[in-house]
Amino acid sequence: MLSLFAEKKVIDLSRPITDETPSYPGDPPLQITSIARVPEDGYQLEQWSGTFHTGTHMDAPGHFVDEGALIIDLDSSYWGGSAWKIRIPHDTNPDLAHLEACPPPPDTAFLLIETGWDHIAGPNGYFSGHPVWTPDLIAWLAASTLKGIGIDTPSPDENPYPAHKAVLASGKVLLEGMSDLSRVPTGIPFSLLCIPLPVLAGAIWVRPLALVDAPV
Repeated sequence: MLSLFAEKKVIDLSRPITDETPSYPGDPPLQITSIARVPEDGYQLEQWSGTFHTGTHMDAPGHFVDEGALIIDLDSSYWGGSAWKIRIPHDTNPDLAHLEACPPPPDTAFLLIETGWDHIAGPNGYFSGHPVWTPDLIAWLAASTLKGIGIDTPSPDENPYPAHKAVLASGKVLLEGMSDLSRVPTGIPFSLLCIPLPVLAGAIWVRPLALVDAPV
């Protein structure tokens, strides 16, 4: 085990990426095709098609901001830091009052918002009816010193995407489609690693890892 993880519980907050991973409505479906197999070819190799905006992924500012930073432009300060989680009911839209009831410390880099939507909705209802951020929360997050915000829903908003536009324009990133946020503590700081692949794109898959003091 890496010394970085010593005396830490490592919690994977990502969703598996398979042919069953749902794509955002209107996007090409994700397809992973085997093009070589060990019994016939001596090695295993797959071909992928679809978009990077599936499963657990990171949105860079350039996802919504013209000439904004793309994933490949982000420096290492976006790869992780001190994190804080708040929890709200899945049938409630996150608002500023939820955050004020459990405010993050001033040095928090990443705020995670747990709703439980990833387990409640199921694959067929995942993209419809999910909680969306209220205008007061959007304004606070955009003005904050956070590096990023993570959610267990597919999006923090709906068309015309006010949260995306405001938060990404302020230089932050969004971690969408996270999973099992109930496994990390509420109201206790922990560390988050979320290193994206250096891709020339507005969004890319990421595997967020929470590093929590053990035992939890």
